[in-house]
Amino acid sequence: MTRDLMDHVDGRRRVDSSGSGNSPESWGEGTNSSNWADIKHSLVPKNLAAFQTLDNLLPIFEEALNNGTLLEDVVAAPDAVAAMNHLKRLTLQTRGQAGLSARLERVLQELARVAEAGIPYMSAKNVALVLNSVSHRQGFDSLYQAGANRMRMLCSTNHKLHTQSLAMMVNALVKRRMFGESLAHDVSQLAKTIEPESYSPQSVAIILNAFSKVGAHDSGLFRFMSSVAMQLERSLWDAQACALLLNSFARSGERDVALFSYFEGVIVEQDIREFSAQNVANIVNAYAKCGFNQTGVFRHMSVAARAIPPSHCDAQAVANILNGFSRMDVWDAELFAHMSQATMMTPTTAFSAQGIANTVNAHARMNNRDLELFRYISQVIQEACALQGLTVGGKKSVEVPRAQRQDSFGSSRSGRERREMLSFDPQAVANIVNAFARLDIRDEDLFALMEEIIFKIAANR
Repeated sequence: MTRDLMDHVDGRRRVDSSGSGNSPESWGEGTNSSNWADIKHSLVPKNLAAFQTLDNLLPIFEEALNNGTLLEDVVAAPDAVAAMNHLKRLTLQTRGQAGLSARLERVLQELARVAEAGIPYMSAKNVALVLNSVSHRQGFDSLYQAGANRMRMLCSTNHKLHTQSLAMMVNALVKRRMFGESLAHDVSQLAKTIEPESYSPQSVAIILNAFSKVGAHDSGLFRFMSSVAMQLERSLWDAQACALLLNSFARSGERDVALFSYFEGVIVEQDIREFSAQNVANIVNAYAKCGFNQTGVFRHMSVAARAIPPSHCDAQAVANILNGFSRMDVWDAELFAHMSQATMMTPTTAFSAQGIANTVNAHARMNNRDLELFRYISQVIQEACALQGLTVGGKKSVEVPRAQRQDSFGSSRSGRERREMLSFDPQAVANIVNAFARLDIRDEDLFALMEEIIFKIAANR
């Protein structure tokens, strides 16, 4: 969700794709120490936006590199940022093409060196843009370190930053785990000096999300941002910003009664078609975690969730939505039925152990004995275990062809998701078994398999 919000922010202020944004005014302090003015004819095309394929754009840089030319001699740092941002937008063209991907990586690495040399002289906006241009890629650590140093300097000089730029920089550094306690303190101090009217809902939400993610507990900043959020024009808030903001407060343990009460009005004014399943999940769990049973919020979120096609509800979002409603003891038969449909349309490889546990536990809490759903969940667990080679009494619970075993886990899930899927911890096992037992759903095969998993966990300790 943060990425979607960043796309929204980034779409408002892009580096000039013509490569012409290299004036001292637009690139910050210290430009007299750079070599930008010495580059009369930049290698980066002025009509950069016209290059819509990597096959057309990459050769411009590759020819220079193959001839032994140093890009810093023919590319100004501002143009390097423009080129990197444009290349990011073309990255999807490398899918399934290892050669093209390697060529792109080579050019990006060389452009990054040029940009890194210019970071000490860049404005916050352009530091943010260059960091976000490679935020989805491995490496580039020195570029990020230079960006962190520049941010620290801008904060220490109380430089007037655009709040969108501040949010983008913070978000990029959090992704790389380079937003430490010291830098968080500097950013907090600066953020609290910025006039409320300078903020947007997106910048408020992204900054607080960053602080909540790294565990930088700063009640003063949250109180300030709470005031800012409630001063902003209500019509400026969208579903994503609302979800991210409220989730940040809940994750940080900030039970701001006034804020959560105020946002009930903001949320119910939102068009239900604007909410994704993840938005709904974040909002209901934020209210549930803080113990706020705002009737209007849960009613509106139920309508929004039921308006989302079951096929567009991922397993984790479904689990979190149900968890939020059940924690607040809010029974909604239509919602639970819709979520059951979504769950039963989800393939085995899209579940995590924790997600399964939360789903069945929510139904058990609400005493919802949905036999069809629980049969499907049992099948999912047994198939998942068979894919891992787990056995019940020496015999695989469900036979799965070797090819399917490899493809299911290899193609549709990330490495992190696969690890979650494979990890049935004792708490997840206990919650699953307890949910079946509470609803008096007797499934001997499942119980036997859960027993095998517990024995395996114990043996591996």
